[in-house]
Amino acid sequence: MSAPGKIKILVASEHPPVRTAIGLLLNSTPGMSAVAEAADGAAATMAARRIQPNVILLDFDSDPGHCVDTTARLTSDPALGGIGVLVFTARSGPEQSVRLLRAGARSVLSKETSAEGLLDAIRVVAAGSLVLSPDHAGGVLRHVGRSDGETCAAMAGEVGLGLLSLREREVLALVAQGYNNTEIARRLHISDLTAKTHVSRIRVKLDARDRVQLVLRAYAAGLSLHATAEYGQSA
Repeated sequence: MSAPGKIKILVASEHPPVRTAIGLLLNSTPGMSAVAEAADGAAATMAARRIQPNVILLDFDSDPGHCVDTTARLTSDPALGGIGVLVFTARSGPEQSVRLLRAGARSVLSKETSAEGLLDAIRVVAAGSLVLSPDHAGGVLRHVGRSDGETCAAMAGEVGLGLLSLREREVLALVAQGYNNTEIARRLHISDLTAKTHVSRIRVKLDARDRVQLVLRAYAAGLSLHATAEYGQSA
């Protein structure tokens, strides 16, 4: 039983050692609790309905299709109330990442990610936002641009980057690369609260419902994925 206020995570992996290792990491982290394990999608769905975790971590690298199907089933299940799914993978290219995001995943995270990065991503997913590994983000956005060209072109006409300050453009560029607020704060040498405030203001200015829309609008407007180099480090 997890303590009140803790993020409850269900760890679903086909590899028992992975489930054990991630469970140990989560249970040793303040504010988190690994509440259950599952070896496949069906078991994950049953456990999620019973336990109602905040986040489900999926690791089904041997069968990418199964991972997409499980993600879609979990995120569309009315009994789970829009649960946060984080996919932890060593194999996901841009096309697979887009399939997972469209199935409802809030994060597609490389297994090269550090333990700290994984924990940060879990916090972001539990809060209802999107986070991608930086090494996935660029390819995902380019793939979306190729496959959804008309959607991006239409959206571009609605994006008003002229409303943003130089600092806000820097922040938006980092959001588009998949960085969470804590990582943005570190890269720009600002506080976590300041980073969060910038992201909130950008969402209001661009009329973006969530972080996913921010990413798509940044891409639609042609904002460079490495715009921090272009805009410098203005305060």
